[in-house]
Amino acid sequence: MAVCARCAFLYLGVLMASFLHPILGSPPVPRARFLLIAALPLVIDGGTQLLGIRSSTNLIRASTGLLFGMALAFYVAPEAEDALSWLLEGRKKGSAPGTRGP
Repeated sequence: MAVCARCAFLYLGVLMASFLHPILGSPPVPRARFLLIAALPLVIDGGTQLLGIRSSTNLIRASTGLLFGMALAFYVAPEAEDALSWLLEGRKKGSAPGTRGP
């Protein structure tokens, strides 16, 4: 595999939650604190492994990657929706992806 278990499940988490995002009614982007909290297990696991304090397992890597990936999707999906709608609307003059209207 070209990527580790953590990265593979991070990508899977983004994909899964991106499909969930519109089903939930496109909720607003959460505060940055939410993303930091979701990243904490990943950072602790990766950091302690990197420092040689302990050895991680694929199950832990997959779990922390999935958690962070699913949280990350709630920041990426709204921007992707904006960009897609901008493209589908024929790139209306004066508007650009990422600029939410009134």
